[in-house]
Amino acid sequence: SLENENAIKDLYINSKYDCLTALAKSIAKIELIYGKIRYKYLKGDNANILNELLSKEEKNNGIEEPKKGANEIYGCVMLDRNVDFITPFCSNYTYEGLLDETFGIDRNTIKVKEGIIDSTKIKDKDKLKTIEVSSRIVFYSRLRNMLFPIANSFLKTKLNELQSAGEQAKNITAKSEISQLKNVIEKYKTMIFEEKGPMTEHISLAEYITKTQQVPTYKEYIQFEQLLLAGDLPQMLHEYYEKEMGKQNDIYKILRLMIIESLVQNGVENYSTIKKDAALIYGFQKIFLFKCLEQAGLLRDKPSS
Repeated sequence: SLENENAIKDLYINSKYDCLTALAKSIAKIELIYGKIRYKYLKGDNANILNELLSKEEKNNGIEEPKKGANEIYGCVMLDRNVDFITPFCSNYTYEGLLDETFGIDRNTIKVKEGIIDSTKIKDKDKLKTIEVSSRIVFYSRLRNMLFPIANSFLKTKLNELQSAGEQAKNITAKSEISQLKNVIEKYKTMIFEEKGPMTEHISLAEYITKTQQVPTYKEYIQFEQLLLAGDLPQMLHEYYEKEMGKQNDIYKILRLMIIESLVQNGVENYSTIKKDAALIYGFQKIFLFKCLEQAGLLRDKPSS
C-alpha cells in the first residue's frame, strides 16, 4: 500500500513535497521488480511534479524502456486530489462506502457489536465482533461495489436461493435421479459453506444501515447535499447548520456539507458567524481546524455581490 494519511496536509496546507519524493521512490521500486510502466496518465500540478521526480528516479536506477510486451504493468494514472475536492466530501452510496462510514473499515476489517449481527445475543450484545471485508471473501467481493439499494436486492435474492435449495434438499427421495441428487447437493453445499455465514452477517449489517438511513435527520442532510450538487442553494441550509451545532451533533458532518457549499457556491454565506458559533459550541481549538481548511482552499467566505 502506498497510502499516506498526511499527504493532503503536507501538500495543501504546509506546502511540503516530501510525500511526492517518497511516492516516486516507491513507484521506482515497483518498476525495478515488474519493469517500467509503459504509459503514465497525469492530471493536476502535483501529478506532473510526481512524474518529473519519477523520471529522475528511473534514470538514477537505470530503469529503461522495456521491450514490447515485456512489462507487466501497462499503465498508471496519477491524479492530483485538488482536481476534484468535492467527491470525497459527498455521502457514500455504495455498500462498502456505507460500511466504512457507519463502522469504519480498518485493515480490511470492521468491528461490529454482537447485538447488531445476532439480536438474540442479549448478554454480550455490546461485545465487538471483527468481520473481514476483503475480496478474499468471495460473497463480499460480489457485494462491495454495488449501490446500496441493489446490494439489498442482491441479499434478498441470495436468501431466497438458500431457502429454495434447502426445500429442494428436503424433497429429495430415494427415487430421485443421481444427477438430480448431485446438482442439489452441490448447490446446497456451496451455499452452506461459502455463502451462509457471510450472507447472514451482511444481511444484519444492511438492515442496520437501512435503519440509520430512515432517521429524518439523515434524509434532511441528503436533501441539502443533493440540492447543493445540483447547483442550488437551499433556503434553510444555514438554519440547518445552526440547529445541528446547537444540538452539538458531529462537527465533521456539518463541515462536510459546508465544504460542498463552499466549493460549489464559491464560498459560504455568513461564514464568519458560523465559524464563531462553532468555536463557542465545540471549543476554541476548532478555530485551528477551520484555519487549515481555509488554507487548503476548502472553506472561504462568500464574497458579497
